[in-house]
Amino acid sequence: MNRIYTTAIILLSAITVIAQNGEITNGGFESWEDLTMYESPDTWSTSDQIMYYGAPTTSKSTDAADGTYSARIDAVEIEGSLVAGYFYHGTMDQTGPIGGIAYSDNFEAISLQYKTDLNPGDSLYLLMIRYNAGTLVELTITPFAYGTNSAWTPTVIYVGNAIQDELFIGFLMGDPNGGNDPSAGSYAMIDDVTLLSGGVETTDLPNHSFEDWTTTTYESPQSWFTLNGLLAGYGLENANKTTDAYSGSYALEMTTIDAFTDTIASILSFGAIDFSNPTPFESIPYTQSPATFVCRYKYAPANGDIAEIYVEFYEAGVPIGVVYEQLSPASNYMSLVSTVTLAGTPDSVLFYAHSGANPGSVLILDDVNFMGGNVGLEEIIGTDFELYPNPANDHVVIGLPSESSFDIDIVNMEGRSVRRISSVNGVHTVDIQDLDQGVYIVKIFDGTSSTTQKLVVN
Repeated sequence: MNRIYTTAIILLSAITVIAQNGEITNGGFESWEDLTMYESPDTWSTSDQIMYYGAPTTSKSTDAADGTYSARIDAVEIEGSLVAGYFYHGTMDQTGPIGGIAYSDNFEAISLQYKTDLNPGDSLYLLMIRYNAGTLVELTITPFAYGTNSAWTPTVIYVGNAIQDELFIGFLMGDPNGGNDPSAGSYAMIDDVTLLSGGVETTDLPNHSFEDWTTTTYESPQSWFTLNGLLAGYGLENANKTTDAYSGSYALEMTTIDAFTDTIASILSFGAIDFSNPTPFESIPYTQSPATFVCRYKYAPANGDIAEIYVEFYEAGVPIGVVYEQLSPASNYMSLVSTVTLAGTPDSVLFYAHSGANPGSVLILDDVNFMGGNVGLEEIIGTDFELYPNPANDHVVIGLPSESSFDIDIVNMEGRSVRRISSVNGVHTVDIQDLDQGVYIVKIFDGTSSTTQKLVVN
């Protein structure tokens, strides 16, 4: 019954993460919300509960033949792959149905009402299996609805009259044996499923008229995209609210987890996340020109792991500035201060952060923001340092305080480190003869905070 062939991670919704003044909305992760993934009719199992891919395929409809609600199933396309809805009473494993719900009344017909809008060649199917003492005694697979039925249509489906103590009953678009898959855009609604013996209703199936539903949600930081919307379908989330905050009440805790025989990093993004695209992180509109990117963080890497933060600004689709940071281990909150150097006026920005490649790595972020330039917040100043000559040709001198030890990192505008020097202080000369002409970022890190300056190489 499972016709979901895509494993792409795709979360589609419209979120604005930038305030009008250019600051990052909810960069302190104080605001959280419960987002609906899907609703399921109580006691029935659904395609969403079995395998959820970011788009519900079974839903509650207020267009009902009996009572207030009916159950709707849809066939949708996600990144070129078919996702078809279904629901059933009983139990299944990866091979298909393996058991039913307890039901011992005799019946020889199933009565229900339906509405459909099925594409040509698509059909709505009933799958019914009787079990007695653990043995399958009757199997019924039958199509019973086709085309468009815009009014509620009653039907009676006659089946056998074998004795059973367990009953599996399900509804889906397309033959459960395969070979007749539905096409995207088809849907069906079903209501008032009853069993008949001699034309008389027997004991009702649980929730036979789909009046009782349960909503499945996941918690998310407002104005951000994470992988929680997908992982929550499997009972997992790896971007969580924590009270271990630098300021305010909450921060964001990002954990790399081991699931589905794979490693899944926690990811934070301004825009939608879709790993079926060459560029999986969507940029969002942004027209300000900040001077600095700042945040506070803690990081507990597993097995020498590395967490990263990447910010890229665009003008008419062309990159005009980048911030790239690899985060070092930190058991206490550290300040990250990175200079933003722009070669134009942005019209959009891309942001993502991830917790690392090894299961067990934990990154905590708080107070993420843009500031300076024409973004109206006071800058956070880290360790100051001298940088000369600037522009430079074959060498640059970096003047550091002598009482501490510093790491120096020179990063190009693609975010790649081109020179890295550890544990220095005082006046230090760096050879840059092999560097191409252009703009670079010099980052100084003292073990608790960092600061940056722009370097121009002639």
